[in-house]
Amino acid sequence: MSAPIDPLVNPSADPLAKPAGALAGNRTAIIVMLLAMACFILNDTMAKLASDDMGTGQVIFIRGLIASPIMMLIAWWKWKGAFRQPARIVHKSVLWRTAGEVIATALYLTALFNMPIANATAILQTVPLATTAGAALLLGEQVGIRRWSAIGIGFAGVLLIVRPGSDGFTIWSLFALGSVGAILLRDLSSRVLPEGTPVLGVAALSAVAVTLLGAVMTLFDDWQPVSAGALFYLTCSALFLLGAYNFILLAMRSGDGPLSSRSSSLASGRTG
Repeated sequence: MSAPIDPLVNPSADPLAKPAGALAGNRTAIIVMLLAMACFILNDTMAKLASDDMGTGQVIFIRGLIASPIMMLIAWWKWKGAFRQPARIVHKSVLWRTAGEVIATALYLTALFNMPIANATAILQTVPLATTAGAALLLGEQVGIRRWSAIGIGFAGVLLIVRPGSDGFTIWSLFALGSVGAILLRDLSSRVLPEGTPVLGVAALSAVAVTLLGAVMTLFDDWQPVSAGALFYLTCSALFLLGAYNFILLAMRSGDGPLSSRSSSLASGRTG
């Protein structure tokens, strides 16, 4: 461990400057997370419009065929040679993150295509609450009584939306809730990615894995003709998803503050 730097000898290393730096990092993470959320909402809308003409697996597969090659090319261009060192990509935290992405996509899109988008989106707003709780319980981050109170109130609000035991309750609400748990796995895994892990390489791996998921799902659905309108929606969905993949990774890796402070104060890490 290196010796502490005396601010009298090196005034630029004054520890009083650290909170400002951490605050700026958290502010950047908040802005990037908001951009990710906007991209995910637009992605949700385009995918739901496309689902009027085809099944969930077909939507995921065709969208992935558009998004994955673009993501792979961007990752290769940004980190030339990164894929020649598979140990940098095939790390347990990356694999857990990818598993969370795949499971969350399957659960959330299935719910989205079978329930009002407003209800699905409302349930997804618990992601920052779940991330705060997960960061405290699993990563040892400090969470005060006010945040724990907010978590309890937030989950109580979700119960009002889901309404278990009422006539309005459907199995698709459980699918949406299950996707929250998978997103939590994804986001906590993003936080513990090793230093030097190529962010776009991780996003490319997620895109390919989700595409393969769609290919498997099409085996259990009837393939429908792809209209020009559906192809347009899926292309837009793919582009918004590409932006969201990268923004969410940058948000979870940005700043010096704890994950809970960046997640609970603003927006959710979405999927789809």
